Amino acid sequence: MARDLAPARWLIVAALALVAAPAAARISSETPAPESLSAPRELARLDAAAEAGEHWRITTPHGPVHIWRPAGYDEATAAIVVYVHGYFHDVDTTWTEHRLPQQFARAGINALFIACEAPTTEFEPVRWLSLGDLLMTVRRRTGVVLPDGPVVAVAHSGGFRTLEWWLPNRGLDTIVLVDAAYGDVRLFWRWVRASRRHRLIDVGDDTRQATDWLHRWLPETVTVDDFAAGAASALPADAQQARIVYARSTVGHMALVTGGVALPLLLRALWVDPLPDVRWSPLAPLPPREPLAPAAPIAVSAS
Repeated sequence: MARDLAPARWLIVAALALVAAPAAARISSETPAPESLSAPRELARLDAAAEAGEHWRITTPHGPVHIWRPAGYDEATAAIVVYVHGYFHDVDTTWTEHRLPQQFARAGINALFIACEAPTTEFEPVRWLSLGDLLMTVRRRTGVVLPDGPVVAVAHSGGFRTLEWWLPNRGLDTIVLVDAAYGDVRLFWRWVRASRRHRLIDVGDDTRQATDWLHRWLPETVTVDDFAAGAASALPADAQQARIVYARSTVGHMALVTGGVALPLLLRALWVDPLPDVRWSPLAPLPPREPLAPAAPIAVSAS
């Protein structure tokens, strides 16, 4: 399987004026797989949950944007989660083939989910240079009232390039890097240290060399080994509560965002309320499926 992004060369600056970080707390996320979990039944449940939510697809000069709001959503306590895909897949393909609405539903959190277009190769420019412009466009074009809760940006692989542009946004609370520690990781190091309000959740798989280095310089890091390797319902308690989380993975660069386990676990680790009457259950990988046509979204004019 082709990788989503070839790691770029990055400079390790030994002259950083920091004291060597102590060893991070190490905890395992692996639990025995539940024997009763039925993949076909779970897929049917997730498809139904995705359909029960509201979906918009809008066209913009910067490319399509998908918005999904789960059933049971409560604007008063909701967060905003913006997902940025990696290389080789555009947002429409990612939305359908990676089962994004099903994975968002599987997380079971009270959030408004937005997936925007991003570069599909290293030669394409970043589409959305401003997070604020993206959110304003969503509000204006759909009429959806944006909640006042946390704003979270999730990037897989080459999606890190978009997040680099969003770092100055004062409303950005949490960054989730899903095997996306390419480029100059010092930018994210500076961002998370700039405010105690900032939270970083970082997954290292193909990017392990860069992520290991990054978290050596972040003493608060709580490290989760064997991330998404077993059937867990959530990250360990220490990681759920930590401001800086480092999940070390061996499940594979693409499996992190297509397998149906890692992405929901990361979303459950956010400081966001669960949906009403949701009970988080252990997650087992979802089987691959044949490409399907996306469900018809709510129509929005191009004006």
